[in-house]
Amino acid sequence: MLNQADAQIRRERNWQILKKVDASKSSASGDTYLSYKTLPSDFDRALHRIYVGTTPFHQIPFEEYIIWKDSPNRFYIDLLNDRYALTGQQAAAKTITFPYIHKPLSLDTTAVASVATTTPSWWPNDLRYVLAYKMAKLYQGNIEPDEISFRMTKEQEREFEIGMEALRNWDDEIRLSALDSSRGYDADLPTVDQEPGSGLLKLGDL
Repeated sequence: MLNQADAQIRRERNWQILKKVDASKSSASGDTYLSYKTLPSDFDRALHRIYVGTTPFHQIPFEEYIIWKDSPNRFYIDLLNDRYALTGQQAAAKTITFPYIHKPLSLDTTAVASVATTTPSWWPNDLRYVLAYKMAKLYQGNIEPDEISFRMTKEQEREFEIGMEALRNWDDEIRLSALDSSRGYDADLPTVDQEPGSGLLKLGDL
């Protein structure tokens, strides 16, 4: 249940602290859309783009790779086989810089003990209590759905939302620091498919 609670919260947004960059792979002269590179072992999901040298490559849907196979500056991910490939034909060997959201260690008792002495948990220390409220919601609202549990679930929900708001604000502050604090939390930023002013892009979507 601990892992279930953690996974549901991790997938709410692209949390800044879960972002990593892999630069261990390179393109090679003559690479085609079938020249596969292995995804990082802790890969969870991709961000908006990768870079080959300093050139941005944008992700396309896996099922459309045959349409884009000869087009430059695109890539696709074969999740089932833990691999990805660049479309077009590569002219030179260049480092592939791959930003992504990583999957932290499982939060079972063994992993928690390991995390405590080696790799810190992604959760900030003062907000880890949010996980407890999330687990209480899952347990009392689903596993033990009696009358008392339903009443208590409302209290757990309130405390959980207070904690989640603090967690989101913490994440937003990290995002703002990268933007030199020049935008508000709900800045009117266009997405890659929108014209300016045509819709709101939350900081959590970045």
